[in-house]
Amino acid sequence: MSEIDVKIYEIPKIHVAVLGYDGELLIFKMKTDCRFIKLMSTYCEKKQIFEGIMFAYGYSPLLADEKPENRQMTDENKIYHVFAFLFNDKVLDPLHEVQDCQEDCHAGC
Repeated sequence: MSEIDVKIYEIPKIHVAVLGYDGELLIFKMKTDCRFIKLMSTYCEKKQIFEGIMFAYGYSPLLADEKPENRQMTDENKIYHVFAFLFNDKVLDPLHEVQDCQEDCHAGC
C-alpha cells in the first residue's frame, strides 16, 4: 500500500492593535481570511460602544466586509495598527454596513 501525503494548510494569524479614541490600545489576534466585522464587533463589545464608530488603517477607512489579506496584512511577526474614531453621525457606523453581520459577528476566528 502506498502512503498518501496530506498537507494541512494553516491560515496565518496576525496581531491587530486598535488604538481607541480614548488612547487605550487593545490587541487582537485574527486570521487573515476573517472579515473585519468580527474585529469591529469584538472591539465595540469590549468598549461598550454601540454606534458612531469608524475604523481606519493607514489613511483609509476599514470596511466591515474586508479581510486583512485584502489589505496586505499577512505578516504574522508584525503588529498592524488600526485606529478607532467616534462620530455623532450614524451613517459612518461600519457595524451596520454588512447585511449578514448578525449571523457571523459572534463566531470566533
